[in-house]
Amino acid sequence: MEKIDQINLNESVKTTTRKQQIQAKKEQDKRKGYEELTLLCQVGEIEMARRLAERNPHWGYTVNHSGVQESRYEQLVELCEVGEVELAQELTEENPHWGYIIVEGSVQKKED
Repeated sequence: MEKIDQINLNESVKTTTRKQQIQAKKEQDKRKGYEELTLLCQVGEIEMARRLAERNPHWGYTVNHSGVQESRYEQLVELCEVGEVELAQELTEENPHWGYIIVEGSVQKKED
């Protein structure tokens, strides 16, 4: 019985470590995306930065004339991740201009 408990503990530690690695990679990608978008804005390539942000919604940023901003997409994803799927659904229904819908607990771009 003790050996089984040890095996279960080892698997739990491996899973937790893997989740931490995935989260760290997501955060690193998001930082990199922010840096790329900011650089494009600094050199006057606002439209290019906007298109790049649209093609990479997982970065969680939008670009407008005032620069790089955190997007509604990222806020909706965070709500879904913490179990607030109903709230995320309400927000998308109240703000259809955001262009997102919630399907089975995940954020998707609304088809036009």
